[in-house]
Amino acid sequence: MLERIAAFTLAACLTCTAGTALAASTKEKVLKGNDYVAKKEYKKAVQEYENALKSEPNDPKTHLLLGLAYANLGSYEKAIDHLERSVKAEPSHAAYHTLGLMYANKSDLKKSASALESAVRLAPTAFRTWYAIGLTRAGAGDFAGAAEAHKKATQLNPKFVEAYLGLGSAYYWAGDRTKAMEQVVALKMMGSAAGDQLEKWLQDHERRKSELTVAGASS
Repeated sequence: MLERIAAFTLAACLTCTAGTALAASTKEKVLKGNDYVAKKEYKKAVQEYENALKSEPNDPKTHLLLGLAYANLGSYEKAIDHLERSVKAEPSHAAYHTLGLMYANKSDLKKSASALESAVRLAPTAFRTWYAIGLTRAGAGDFAGAAEAHKKATQLNPKFVEAYLGLGSAYYWAGDRTKAMEQVVALKMMGSAAGDQLEKWLQDHERRKSELTVAGASS
């Protein structure tokens, strides 16, 4: 999950400051922070964004960028604080999406789901957000809901391999092995090695289930 945050940070940095109505000196600090993010020097990026906030304390995009930088440093509490400030000042898909990932990393699935649902309301075609919703629902034991979210992700991006893996496992835990195997077929038709990976995962779990059944019958 954190790898996705890192990739998302770069994308956000390229767009968040475009057209932002900031003072020249403040914008210079933000852009310098973006340069540090591109180099994965997140501590230096944090310093630049913090300096930018001194003159523009309520700018939602700077709070978003700062939250993303803290996320990449693993400072989840600080990331959440700035992301919450960002969505309060100006709700955005980027801030809600990353906020959902941060809460998931803290195992707060209720707040994670709430943030991700807010994100997808702002960007209904964001397939990665639907995928994250699927993971959150699965973590809460709602496998039918997880399958629904993962299926939405595959519909929005038919080549999004991770969503097929999530969909296959969600169907399996929901008790539908036939639909789980359909995801194996779909992945193999795409030429993805993930098809073999999912198939092995399903076979391993079926074998363990059989072993437990046999052990229970003999005891």
